[in-house]
Amino acid sequence: MRWIAKFVGIPQGLAQLEARSRAAYERDFMALSGEQRLELITELDREALAHAQQQARKQPTPAEALTIETQTAQNQTAENQSSQEHVESEDTLPHYFTMMKQLTLFGFFTSEVGATEVLRYEAVPGRYDGCAPYNGEPAWAT
Repeated sequence: MRWIAKFVGIPQGLAQLEARSRAAYERDFMALSGEQRLELITELDREALAHAQQQARKQPTPAEALTIETQTAQNQTAENQSSQEHVESEDTLPHYFTMMKQLTLFGFFTSEVGATEVLRYEAVPGRYDGCAPYNGEPAWAT
């Protein structure tokens, strides 16, 4: 359910991006100059990083989480566990800019241009020698 909430936040994030652009520059984001866009995006990236760091401080370590989960399971009855629905607050979700940035990077690096011109892409990795000499010994130790 958490991943759905991440994607649902993107339209609101785009609206917030437009609103911040209008508040700072009195123009839509796409009407800004490259320098203005970079400035706004850099500010959002700093904000998203601060949000992620704040979330990291709030989350327990894996050992603490296991202890808390075990204690919670012991304290609740089976019917309470099945009927209880975990609702996540906006504080537990990543910043909207983080998801937009991740999806943009994913889209670029999985595109033809990103995969072939930026990344070191090999359509068939490794080399195949079909006519390698065979000396009669087993290929695998068995």
